[in-house]
Amino acid sequence: MWEQLSNLISQNPLLTTVYSGGIVAVIVTNFRAIMQFLKDKILYLISFTVLKVSNIGYCYMEDKNDLEIFLKQQKHIFQKSYELTDRNDIREGFGISWYIIFGKLVCVLKDLDTSKNMLVLRIHMRVFFANKEKFMNQLKESLNFATEIYENKISILYDWNSRKREKRPLASVYTNNNISTMLKNDIQSFIDSKKMYMNNNILYKRNYLLYGKPGTGKSSLIFALASEFNYKIKIIDLKSVRRIPDILQQISNQEKIFYVFEDIDALSTTLMEREDKPESNRISEKKESPRELVADSHSEGLDLSDILNVMDGLYTPEGAICFFTTNHIEKLDKAFLRDGRMDCKVEMNDLDNKTANQMIKDKLGYEGLFTKESINPATLQEMIIQVIWNKMSLEEFKEKIN
Repeated sequence: MWEQLSNLISQNPLLTTVYSGGIVAVIVTNFRAIMQFLKDKILYLISFTVLKVSNIGYCYMEDKNDLEIFLKQQKHIFQKSYELTDRNDIREGFGISWYIIFGKLVCVLKDLDTSKNMLVLRIHMRVFFANKEKFMNQLKESLNFATEIYENKISILYDWNSRKREKRPLASVYTNNNISTMLKNDIQSFIDSKKMYMNNNILYKRNYLLYGKPGTGKSSLIFALASEFNYKIKIIDLKSVRRIPDILQQISNQEKIFYVFEDIDALSTTLMEREDKPESNRISEKKESPRELVADSHSEGLDLSDILNVMDGLYTPEGAICFFTTNHIEKLDKAFLRDGRMDCKVEMNDLDNKTANQMIKDKLGYEGLFTKESINPATLQEMIIQVIWNKMSLEEFKEKIN
């Protein structure tokens, strides 16, 4: 039938003209739709989209969206419109902007949806010529810390609560023998050595124990190190942990987090030396399989084997960096302290004469005021504050520190 119809059209000039004109007319009439179809197909082949939708209440507040803050830190190519913020800063406005992100061309459309009862901010990103999985992994990691980088703050997480604190320079923590620099280099080496750990079948984790008398800067050093690496701090309270799933839920497999167990000798008797424990809290040295550990995880409280399996065993999250602090290392169980389980043990002492005088010089501008062998950092810091506040004279300060 089609063959007969084709022959009829080809043998009749009038029908041929009408037929050809109809095809052209269809193409002309639907030209825009055809071009849009081709455009969509090409864009589908060479790019992908990312959409961020945020409910922002009843008014638009600048720099509250993590993706906005992230974009502000990227290389900007051009923008059609700009806006003046509440702080009289000029920044890219709504509409279309072009960026180079992770070396890839990205078109960003930012607009507000006011059709509902509250404002909805939409940021639509089209990424060109990029590996989707790799780009999204990079974006996800960057968004987690974009706000902290921009605000010069890091997050402190405790239980289900969190707060942000201004970063602290590592140089502001005074330690003997460059302990702060040593720990910084050790952490950096660990971060850079993931492939080495995997190739040698070594559990990729790092546990640090900071021990010493109160006021020697253990917590301050951890905070300054987190600031240096732009890591969050997650504080783990062993008093609130009763079962293995509880502690596993808190120590999840997240990157860029320091897990901190402060004053572990005071938090729980579980980690104490066996002869120091009350009889009712003595730890049995039973060998448990993973199946038995899970089955027993619903019993009252954790024993030593549970905690050791979390920090150095089958349950240990890959890449975990844990800090433990104690004022009484002699009270801790030897199984907890052994090499390979506690990878790096650092004693925090009172400041020696050289370090104390350096701290006084940096804060007050005077040299050689301290003549004794050592002094507690917290004590020295408080007296320096009193001098700065003019509540203590320099002579009184010199007399008290010596």
